[in-house]
Amino acid sequence: MPNGKAGKAGVVRGKVLYTFTFQTAMLLLTIPWALLRTLYIQTNHAGINANMTYFGFGLMALAVFDYLFLTGFFKTGTKIGWPYFWGTLAALILLGVMETLPHLPGLSWVNSVQPAALLHQLPFLVVGLIAFIISFFWTLRISIRNFKRVDL
Repeated sequence: MPNGKAGKAGVVRGKVLYTFTFQTAMLLLTIPWALLRTLYIQTNHAGINANMTYFGFGLMALAVFDYLFLTGFFKTGTKIGWPYFWGTLAALILLGVMETLPHLPGLSWVNSVQPAALLHQLPFLVVGLIAFIISFFWTLRISIRNFKRVDL
């Protein structure tokens, strides 16, 4: 471990792994509640229904936020302001797109919880899962590289 390089990689690995583990657990815990809510309430007047589109975009938003925030934070190891700002802004834009889609002509199925619409929504969930998984490895690799350059 010359120059503490392996130690720095371990710090980053632990923080990134903790972040993704916590987010995965959070999402898994919301699934039963989303299903239960869908059984009793078919319409959400405050936003998009908790369906496959919702979870897919949620995963994509987490992937984008994690990448921008964690890689930005590990460039300095101390400054979180701008990485947090850019990560939050990107996630909000993505979630704004999600909330806008059902209001566009022909895309009302994006907000549906009916079984026929769920099949159309499956690509959103698949893309979200792939983005979240790829983001984990990409964020980890770039964050380690960034943090090794930091002189603490």
